[in-house]
Amino acid sequence: MRVVPFANRRSLVTILVAGMLGVIGVTSTGAVQGYAAHARSWRPQATLPAPAEGVTAIRLPDGSVLALGGDDGVDAQTRMAARLLPGTATWIRLPSAPVDLATPGALALSMDSVVVTAPAFANGNLAEPSRALLFDPLTGTWAALPVVPVPLFAPVLLRLDSQHVLALGGVGGAVGAVLNLHTRAWTRVLSPVQNLASYTAVMLPTCGVMLLASVSVAGNGQPAPVRQSWLFTPQRTWRRLARAPILADGAQAALLDGNRVLFAGGRPLADDPRAAAPPALLYDAQRNTWSVAGSTGENHRGGQLVALAGDRALLIGGHDAGGAPSRECLLFDGHSWRATESLPGPWAGYAVVAVSSTNVLLIGGDRPRARSIAPVADTMVWSLDPTPVG
Repeated sequence: MRVVPFANRRSLVTILVAGMLGVIGVTSTGAVQGYAAHARSWRPQATLPAPAEGVTAIRLPDGSVLALGGDDGVDAQTRMAARLLPGTATWIRLPSAPVDLATPGALALSMDSVVVTAPAFANGNLAEPSRALLFDPLTGTWAALPVVPVPLFAPVLLRLDSQHVLALGGVGGAVGAVLNLHTRAWTRVLSPVQNLASYTAVMLPTCGVMLLASVSVAGNGQPAPVRQSWLFTPQRTWRRLARAPILADGAQAALLDGNRVLFAGGRPLADDPRAAAPPALLYDAQRNTWSVAGSTGENHRGGQLVALAGDRALLIGGHDAGGAPSRECLLFDGHSWRATESLPGPWAGYAVVAVSSTNVLLIGGDRPRARSIAPVADTMVWSLDPTPVG
């Protein structure tokens, strides 16, 4: 059994990738109603088919939620696939993946087509090329795609255009690869930064993919701060953007209104417990400028960030300087942060997804059980709405 103290236990990907390898974050948005919720509170929702931490969750075009992969807590990577329909109280168990998924990258191309990439370590070692699959949630059919030519550690999938998908999560010389959906061929994407080890990626509409490079590996093998920003253009080239004012390693990104990007949940270099957690940052894509978006305190290192309606975003949990998971949540209103309803207890290793512009679903993870910590099948929903929906 994998022994990890609860104070430091997050998803498998976070454990392996934290520090020098970092955590790659992406934005979440929403526009579908139908999940039972109450004003600014966490409420129990449907239960997963099986306990799991480190699952990946995405919203499908019809508003349903697809949960993939995870870890059952006894060194067994799950191949789980399950779907939750809006307004229902039951997850539908779908056929399992043909390979171990761990915490995969996932991108819905349509209702019947989801690209899935597993981390390199899920089916081999850290140097193993990542497995790629095409999944149909309607029929439960899995089909193999050519393997990604780059080992991905925390896979993130972004839609470049109607025919191309960018898979990120590599470190060192190559950060990922572009999949041509017509030919099903991959093309490697080289890193804009030498020995890049930690970064955050987010899609900027009509512009390309923004990459906030945080940490590289120095010649002595130690992590070194980078603070460089790059744009992966539609022409498949890297263009330098304005330099970030401070280091926010592992911060997640949320695309707000007006082409602004919020970065929050970052850590100091190597998650040094003696150093203060960095404040949130705002990047203005139209002006190519940065600003500080206020402190989020010491309890949201590695927190989950989700975009909401009206330039708002929800920062969920994370951990403190000592590694203990936080139950605190913060709401960003476009200008400043304020506390909102906390999680019902210590929680780590969960997935979050916006199921609408005001509702957020939290799925699985690790919670205390008697004298131990174990994966759970719990699902919770949080709402910004002033009245219940559903």
